[in-house]
Amino acid sequence: MRHQVVTILAAGLLTVASAAAGADDCAENCDADRGARILAESLRQLRYAEDFAPEEEKDAVYRRGKELAERAVELIPDRADAHYALFAHTGRLMSRAGVIPNPFNLFTLRRSLARALELDPDHPDALTARGCMSRR
Repeated sequence: MRHQVVTILAAGLLTVASAAAGADDCAENCDADRGARILAESLRQLRYAEDFAPEEEKDAVYRRGKELAERAVELIPDRADAHYALFAHTGRLMSRAGVIPNPFNLFTLRRSLARALELDPDHPDALTARGCMSRR
């Protein structure tokens, strides 16, 4: 009887330990899934602002997209698209506001773009953006 109780307790502890380990995996996977959804929305906002948004809505769309990109970078820091989205939204907002490029603004933009290219050296949008920045 004592052996059965010990076996039942041990099995229960293993179940709890497995559930805790699974919760850790779920938390990591859930963050990645949430980050991917947020990133997709940020990129959708970028396309909408560039191609379809009325002129008076563009700043708000870019701001929302930038907020989403910042969150995506927090959740999935190893995704080149997240860093590119942050670069693109920030750059568009600065350009639309007529912000004169200062060293801090350029550093922030270049850092996001460099990280995107570090993660994916063949990222087509980031490569195009780097070429455009160099030309300017």
